[in-house]
Amino acid sequence: MTYHKQEIERLNTELLNYQEVAKPDALEAAEQKRKEAEPELSELTEPHAYERHLNQYLADAQAAADAGDRDEPRCDCGRPTCPVLNGKLPASVVNAGSIDQGIRIYQRDHVGSAVVLTEARRDYMQTCADVKSVLREAVGLIKQDQIPDGDGEGASA
Repeated sequence: MTYHKQEIERLNTELLNYQEVAKPDALEAAEQKRKEAEPELSELTEPHAYERHLNQYLADAQAAADAGDRDEPRCDCGRPTCPVLNGKLPASVVNAGSIDQGIRIYQRDHVGSAVVLTEARRDYMQTCADVKSVLREAVGLIKQDQIPDGDGEGASA
């Protein structure tokens, strides 16, 4: 997941570097586009963003299950000590060489499916993809000096 964070930071830096040379209208349009990525942009660029995202996803999944709003099992092991069932990221995942490696090993060695870990990973990747897409559009607005008009089509500035 380091790649996603590095790419987000690169795009954000590229956007910030254009501030001194961009036309004011293009800069304003790009900044408006960039705001579409908040608060996710800020969260994803913080240290340990992936781990925090997974922890939050697991806690939210547990709260939804406790409230009866989640039909899918988070893990089918049925063990009362299962960290996933308790809304926690397993220590073996956090302590592995990488979180993704820890997830793979945990799912391989755990007696249950721990499907919510895969869901949380996919959710993080989708959030990263969404933020990167918005940042690419913002950079594109400046690079092309295009400002979207009212009907969504671009007009050259």
